[in-house]
Amino acid sequence: MWKVRQKHEKLIKQETLLFEISRDYSNNYAVVYPNKYSIAMSNLGFNFLYKELNTRGDSNGERFFYDQDDDEVISLESNRYLNEFEVILFSLTYELDYINLLRLMIKSEIEIFGDRRTRLFPILIGGGAALTINPAPLLKVLDFIYLGNADGDLKRIIDTVNRKDYRDKEELYDRLKKITGLIPGEHIRKVSTFKISKYFPDAPVHSTVITPNSEMKDMFLIETARGCPYRCSFCSVGRIKGGFRRFSAESIIGIIKKHRDKFRRVGLVSSAVLENNEINLVLKFGIDNGITMNTSSLRLDLLNEENLNLLFKAGNKT
Repeated sequence: MWKVRQKHEKLIKQETLLFEISRDYSNNYAVVYPNKYSIAMSNLGFNFLYKELNTRGDSNGERFFYDQDDDEVISLESNRYLNEFEVILFSLTYELDYINLLRLMIKSEIEIFGDRRTRLFPILIGGGAALTINPAPLLKVLDFIYLGNADGDLKRIIDTVNRKDYRDKEELYDRLKKITGLIPGEHIRKVSTFKISKYFPDAPVHSTVITPNSEMKDMFLIETARGCPYRCSFCSVGRIKGGFRRFSAESIIGIIKKHRDKFRRVGLVSSAVLENNEINLVLKFGIDNGITMNTSSLRLDLLNEENLNLLFKAGNKT
């Protein structure tokens, strides 16, 4: 028992938050990534969700992870058990995390099948890339599933849940059903058509917590675009994220400037980084300010002498 709590204490101490916490414990949310801490904290969607819940002023969001070596399932922030939370939000990126989600529920003594959970709480909501691609395996488990980019509707969903003016989950769905991308579990209502939200924000999503214990150690991650201009048969991004849309160099650099004293490494995140026709301006900013600029996916056919030289000067090695 104490092993997990000591690990949590160490992880918390080594984190740098990029936002000011404003919590209210009258609405308690468990924010669950069914995989290791290091993977979760490298996920932009999970970072965004954690920040949004803890900057509203009317909610409290606490993080949970899955590690097969842990002997108990408790939150990172307060060591409370998962089954103590009224609302549980799951973020799933990989299909194998479906199994980890079930393991977390079993270990937390939460009934897996939705039709056997007769009480209003906990309310189980899932989202993320894996569920957007294939929600079917968890339609009998989760109460609600969000398909697509949730950043545009998250506030509305939380506002509705926090009002608590519904008698059961069916009534809650009646209040949420007009939200594109949100579908109910089969135990609440069977729906025949699904729509995916392809919301595009005004500003790029970015890291909200910097930590040496993530897969991208001490790195600030930020979107440079969303979606993909290609339709590769082996990849789903172009189909679930909508058309390819770029963020301006001005918006990317502005966010990096705001937090630059908290890190020395930046990760530029996109399905095709070089498709942003202003990416060279971002790389030059990093070079001029001594910030290492690493990239995610690069297409060889878009490399040229200019951007290859900039990528090298910005600290890329492979």
